[in-house]
Amino acid sequence: MKTMIWVAIAIVAVLAVVAIVAFVLRNSSQAKQRREEEQREHRRIQAADLRENAREGHVEAHRAEAEATTAQADAEQAQLEADRLAAQAETLEAEASSTRTAADDQLRQADELDPDGPVGPDHETQRAQDPGVGDPRHARRDTPPPA
Repeated sequence: MKTMIWVAIAIVAVLAVVAIVAFVLRNSSQAKQRREEEQREHRRIQAADLRENAREGHVEAHRAEAEATTAQADAEQAQLEADRLAAQAETLEAEASSTRTAADDQLRQADELDPDGPVGPDHETQRAQDPGVGDPRHARRDTPPPA
C-alpha cells in the first residue's frame, strides 16, 4: 500500500506539474496575443498619423500650387504691363524724334530765311563786311555750332 500511495502521489504530482505547465503556457500564449494586439494597435495609430500627415502635405502642396499659379499670373501681368510701357516708350521716342526733326527743319528754314542767319543769301557778303558774323561766340545757343 505504501507503493500505491507513492504512485498516487506521483500521479498527483505529474498532474500538478502538467496543470502548472498548461497554465503557464496558456498565460504565455495570452500574453503573446496581448503584445501582438498592442503592437497592431500601435501600428494602426502610426498609420493614422502618417495618413493625417500625408493629408496635411497634400493640403500644403495644393496651397503652394495655388500660390505659384497666382505668382505666375502676376508675373505674366507684369510682363504685359512692361511690354505695354516699352511700346509706349517707343511711341513717345518716335514722337519726340519727329518733333525734334520738325523743330530742326523749322530752325533751318528760319536760318535760310534770315538774312543775318548762318546760311542766308546775304551770309557770305555780310561775313566779308562784318568779321563778327559767323563767329561762334556770337552764334545762337539753340542751334548746333557750324561744322
